[in-house]
Formats: sequence, structure tokens, C-alpha cells
Amino acid sequence: MYKWTFCSKSAEQGFGRGCRWADCLRGSLFLLLLSVAWPSLRAQQPQDNSPYSRLGLGELDEGFLIHQQAMGGLATAYYHPLYLNQKNPASYAFLRATAFESGLYGKYARIKSATEAGVDKAWTGNISQLALGFPLRNPLNEARERRQYDWHGGMGLGLQPYTKMDYNVLSIRESEQDTTLNYFVGAGSTNLLYWSGALRYKDFSLGARLGYLFGQLEYTRSVIFQGIGLAYSNDFSDELTITGWYGDVGLMYRHRFRNEEGEKSTDRMLVAGLTAKPSSPFGTRSTKVYRTVNPVNPNVADTILYEQGLKEEGRLPAYWSVGLMYIEKNKWRIGADYSMEMWSQYVNPPKQEALVDAYRFSVGAEYVPDYASYNNYLKRIRYRVGFFHRKDPRSISTTLTETGITMGAAFPIILARQQTSFIHLALGASRFGNPEALQETRFRLSVGFTLNDNTWFYKRKFE
Repeated sequence: MYKWTFCSKSAEQGFGRGCRWADCLRGSLFLLLLSVAWPSLRAQQPQDNSPYSRLGLGELDEGFLIHQQAMGGLATAYYHPLYLNQKNPASYAFLRATAFESGLYGKYARIKSATEAGVDKAWTGNISQLALGFPLRNPLNEARERRQYDWHGGMGLGLQPYTKMDYNVLSIRESEQDTTLNYFVGAGSTNLLYWSGALRYKDFSLGARLGYLFGQLEYTRSVIFQGIGLAYSNDFSDELTITGWYGDVGLMYRHRFRNEEGEKSTDRMLVAGLTAKPSSPFGTRSTKVYRTVNPVNPNVADTILYEQGLKEEGRLPAYWSVGLMYIEKNKWRIGADYSMEMWSQYVNPPKQEALVDAYRFSVGAEYVPDYASYNNYLKRIRYRVGFFHRKDPRSISTTLTETGITMGAAFPIILARQQTSFIHLALGASRFGNPEALQETRFRLSVGFTLNDNTWFYKRKFE
């Protein structure tokens, strides 16, 4: 028989003609330097213990910013003049101010096995994403020049986790002749550093994102034979370094309803979105060390296999999503998303596995009682709620799904020069896995920050 045990682990002046290119350059350099230190920063965080993360490249980070998480993960048709949406690059062309987004999260999980009594508990927390986006034409210039342009553009940079692997599991196999202990330990992550750009003509926007994927994953397995005297144990160690280019495209169209004067207005809109990503290659460099070890003297060992720096090529899946969102300006947002990822196309020669196609469905809404209230702050808060259901690509021997509800709020704050920024709060509860195998009950709290500035690329006049 088998037994499974989860092991605990503990500048006001412009540049040139008043355009703030210096700030843009500093932001780009900051993200570039941070990408070098990012894996080390994430490694210092409290560790998770998710047994399913040993499959594929680990637990996939869905890439939603905090304000999107609170709405169930709406992204494909989501745009806001002051918030970013890194899931659909076409949204950058609708920005009306520079926005910097960052966030933190904490997660608590209860892991239950169908074959064993007891529950394993795990706490973890980490940095979410860092993202910067800005419009290429400052709307203050349009207001000053009293002109309306048909063409608009936006651009952004960001750094986000792509996958995370973290597990520590003991499997016990008992028989009349022997008891075998299998220790499975894994850790690591992959991350995505990206650039996004978009162009918009009137109400139609087209965007693209180009990124660089990088990271390292470490797998360790130890097999110990307890009932056979001085039998050697087996140790298997695999280190995998992943690098590659990543790209996707997005489309967005907004239909502006006519107001009482018969003119098209942004007071009421219906937004449709589409994103797509082709299947893309990635490079791997692996090191394998397989040994048998003397249980009395670990320095006595025989090497079964040693391979270092083996280079191979894998493949990431294609992806597409569609979404709709109805917007009543400064009052309501309600939308729905559906996405599909073809993980059956996934190839990873150093760690061959057959994953399955995955899907995700979500709905969400946001409500603002009175955004302009001057004597009641609670009325200016954005209240959010959402629901999602997804099938996981690691549904190999059993179907893995996750269903959850979310809620949250955005708290507006006024900074220097009367700039409006936001603090976002998101709460989520979900159940992941399969009750006939392993199931995780997850609770997640996220806090995010949106810092806005409308002085980038502002043309100053001196008389």
C-alpha cells in the first residue's frame, strides 16, 4: 500500500521639449536590473507545498493584476484609462496617464489526500508583478490644443512570474518484505520580462507583447529501502534552466453608445477583446546526477548517470481568449472571459510529460456608488466581485479543476499635484485538484498599488 505525507518547509523638469524620456529610461533600467535580482528575491519568500507543481513547468501564474483578480480574472476586454492590463496589450492604447503597478500577496492552503487522514497546511507570500505603462500622446496636450486625434498609442514594460514549482512530499510503500520511502522535493520558478506596444485608430486598437522567458527548476528524488539491511539508497537530481522568447497579440474594439444629443459618447460602452499566442519554442539546459549512496557513509557513492549542460529545445502551447465588457462610465463594469490553452502541444525533452488542453471561464463586476462624492469616501470606493472556473493542464491521470469566488475594492488616494492613484485589495477563495486524489482549499489576499502621473510627454510652453 501507499501512504503520502506532505513535509513542512518552513523630477519636475522635462527632457528635451518637456517630454519625460529620462523618467522612461530610468523605469526601463529599473525593471532590467530587477529582472536580474527577481529570482533571488522570490526565493527568500515563505515556501509553498503544492504536490501538483512537480508536473509540467510548475504552477502557472495567470498574470492578472490585483484589480483584475478581484473581478474573477477579467482581462481580454478589460481596459481603463488609469490601470494597466498586461494580458491584452491592445489596452495600452487606451491609457490616459502613466501608470505604475505593483503588488504583494499572501496565500494559505489546506491540502487533503483522499487516501490519508489529516490535512497539511501551507503559508506562502510573494511579490506579484511590476509593470509600467504610458500613453505616447499626453491628453493634456490635446486639451490645451483643443484638438481630438484619431490615432493614439501606448507602451509598457513589465516583469511577472510565469510558473512556480515548490513541493516536498514523502511517499511510503509498504509490503511484507520491505518498506520503501520515496522523497520528492522540487523548487524553482520561471519569469517573464516583457515589452508591450499598441496603436489605436478611433475605437479599434491593436497591440503586441514581446517577452523573454527565463528561470531555473530543480527536481530531487530519493529512494530509501528500510527493510533491506545496508541497501544503498538511490538519489536522482535534475537541474533545468529555461530561456526563450515569448510573444502574443491582442485586439480590442469599443462600441460607444449615443447620448441624448445623438453623439457617440464614452459614458456607455460595450468592449470586445481578443488575444492570441502561437506555439513557441524555448531552450533548455539540463544537468542530471543519478547516484546510489551508502546509508552508513554518504561519502561512499556510485554514480549511475552524470550529464552536464545538455542543450535541448522544448515548446510552449498556443493560446487564445475572447471577452466582452459593458461599461457605464464611473458607475458600472460587468464582463465575461473565456480562454483556451493548447497544452497538448507542450514539449520538454529533459522532463517528458503529456499535458492536456486547458480552459478558463470568468465573470466579474465593479460598482462605484458616487465617484465624485466630496463628503463620503465610502461612495468613492470601487467595489468588485467575481467568479472563475478552470481546467488545469496537469490533468494527466485525473482531471484537475479549480473553482473560486473573488471580491475586492479600490481605494482612491490623492498624491502630489492632485494626481489620483489607487490602492487595490483582492480576496479569493477556491478549491483546486480532485477530491478522489489530492485537493487544495486556497485562500488568497492581495494588495496592489497603481501610481498615476499625467505629466509624461507634456509639451510645456514658455512665453
